[in-house]
Amino acid sequence: LEREILNLDFNVLVHLAGISNVPYSEQNVAEAFQVNVLGVAFLIETLRKKQCPFHVVFAGSAQIYDIPKGENVELVIDENCAIKPR
Repeated sequence: LEREILNLDFNVLVHLAGISNVPYSEQNVAEAFQVNVLGVAFLIETLRKKQCPFHVVFAGSAQIYDIPKGENVELVIDENCAIKPR
Protein backbone atom coordinates (compact mmCIF):
# COMPACT_ATOMS: atom_id res chain seq x y z
CA LEU A 1 0.00 0.00 0.00
CA GLU A 2 2.82 2.40 0.82
CA ARG A 3 4.38 1.94 -2.62
CA GLU A 4 1.02 2.58 -4.29
CA ILE A 5 0.44 5.75 -2.28
CA LEU A 6 3.94 7.02 -2.99
CA ASN A 7 3.49 6.44 -6.73
CA LEU A 8 0.15 8.24 -7.00
CA ASP A 9 -0.03 11.92 -7.95
CA PHE A 10 -2.49 13.69 -5.64
CA ASN A 11 -2.61 16.52 -3.12
CA VAL A 12 -5.82 15.65 -1.22
CA LEU A 13 -6.62 12.46 0.67
CA VAL A 14 -10.14 11.82 1.92
CA HIS A 15 -9.85 9.33 4.77
CA LEU A 16 -13.09 7.39 5.36
CA ALA A 17 -11.65 4.05 6.42
CA GLY A 18 -11.93 2.81 9.98
CA ILE A 19 -14.11 0.98 12.44
CA SER A 20 -16.92 3.38 13.35
CA ASN A 21 -19.16 1.02 15.31
CA VAL A 22 -18.57 1.96 18.95
CA PRO A 23 -19.92 -1.25 20.56
CA TYR A 24 -17.80 -3.34 18.18
CA SER A 25 -14.75 -1.22 18.95
CA GLU A 26 -15.32 -1.62 22.68
CA GLN A 27 -15.51 -5.41 22.26
CA ASN A 28 -12.48 -5.53 19.91
CA VAL A 29 -10.17 -2.89 21.37
CA ALA A 30 -6.92 -4.17 19.85
CA GLU A 31 -8.41 -4.41 16.37
CA ALA A 32 -10.02 -0.97 16.63
CA PHE A 33 -6.72 0.54 17.82
CA GLN A 34 -4.79 -1.08 14.99
CA VAL A 35 -7.26 0.02 12.31
CA ASN A 36 -8.26 3.45 13.62
CA VAL A 37 -5.06 4.72 15.26
CA LEU A 38 -2.20 2.83 13.66
CA GLY A 39 -3.88 2.97 10.24
CA VAL A 40 -4.04 6.77 10.40
CA ALA A 41 -0.44 6.93 11.65
CA PHE A 42 0.64 4.77 8.70
CA LEU A 43 -1.15 7.05 6.23
CA ILE A 44 0.29 10.24 7.72
CA GLU A 45 3.81 8.79 7.78
CA THR A 46 3.49 7.60 4.19
CA LEU A 47 2.21 11.01 3.09
CA ARG A 48 5.11 12.66 4.91
CA LYS A 49 7.50 10.54 2.83
CA LYS A 50 5.98 11.99 -0.35
CA GLN A 51 7.59 15.32 0.60
CA CYS A 52 4.96 17.39 -1.16
CA PRO A 53 2.12 19.55 0.14
CA PHE A 54 -1.10 17.65 0.80
CA HIS A 55 -4.40 17.98 2.64
CA VAL A 56 -6.13 15.27 4.61
CA VAL A 57 -9.89 15.33 5.00
CA PHE A 58 -10.82 13.28 8.05
CA ALA A 59 -14.44 12.35 8.71
CA GLY A 60 -15.62 11.34 12.16
CA SER A 61 -18.98 10.02 13.25
CA ALA A 62 -21.93 11.32 15.23
CA GLN A 63 -20.75 9.17 18.15
CA ILE A 64 -18.68 12.07 19.51
CA TYR A 65 -21.72 14.30 20.08
CA ASP A 66 -23.99 14.46 23.11
CA ILE A 67 -27.08 13.06 21.39
CA PRO A 68 -30.28 13.80 23.35
CA LYS A 69 -32.44 10.85 24.35
CA GLY A 70 -36.21 10.55 24.43
CA GLU A 71 -39.19 9.94 22.19
CA ASN A 72 -40.06 13.55 21.38
CA VAL A 73 -36.54 14.76 20.68
CA GLU A 74 -35.96 16.32 17.27
CA LEU A 75 -32.52 15.10 16.28
CA VAL A 76 -30.40 17.66 14.46
CA ILE A 77 -26.68 17.10 14.75
CA ASP A 78 -24.33 19.80 13.51
CA GLU A 79 -20.99 21.30 14.46
CA ASN A 80 -22.62 23.34 17.24
CA CYS A 81 -23.69 20.26 19.25
CA ALA A 82 -21.87 19.57 22.50
CA ILE A 83 -19.07 17.02 22.23
CA LYS A 84 -19.42 14.13 24.64
CA PRO A 85 -17.92 10.86 23.38
CA ARG A 86 -19.59 7.73 24.68
